[in-house]
Parts: sequence; structure tokens; C-alpha cells
Amino acid sequence: MTTGKSMSDPRTDAELLDSVRSRDDREALTELLERHQAAIWRFGMRMCRDVEDAKDVLQETMLAVARMRAIFAEARVFRLGCSRSLEVLHQEAAPQQVRTR
Repeated sequence: MTTGKSMSDPRTDAELLDSVRSRDDREALTELLERHQAAIWRFGMRMCRDVEDAKDVLQETMLAVARMRAIFAEARVFRLGCSRSLEVLHQEAAPQQVRTR
């Protein structure tokens, strides 16, 4: 996960988050999402071991960040991806736990 600056935007993740929260800066939001999408994709693939589930993890993480932009505090984009991966694994495990008679 990157926490520093990128070539396209010299601001740190913290500065981008502040800009998103305080000014609803869509360019800052886009930059933040682009910085973290590869790491979220890789993590989703490692956790879920399924391309479609990893796509869902990435998409739902990005949507969650976009929806939460006005209330984003110290949460990090990658952490949302981790949480979504765990939710997918939990949902997949639940049907397997049901016993048939």
C-alpha cells in the first residue's frame, strides 16, 4: 500500500483525504482510489482466490470510499478492501456450515 506521494499528484494520502473531506475534491478522491486499487485487487485475490470475488471486493471498496467521502476520518482505503474480502469469505463459508439431514 502506498502512503506517500505519486507522480500524478504530489499530495500524501492524508492530504488527499483532507481535501476530499473538506472540499469534496473529486480529483483527490480519484487519485486516492487509483493509488490503492492495485493493492486492493491483489489482496482480494489472495484472500478470495477467485477473480469474480476479487472484482467485487475492488468495486465495493471503491464505491464505499466514494459514498463515505464526506465522513471519511482516519480510515484507510486499503483497510476497507481488507474488510470486504473478509465479508466475501464469510458469506461463502456460511452456506457450507449448514448441515443437511
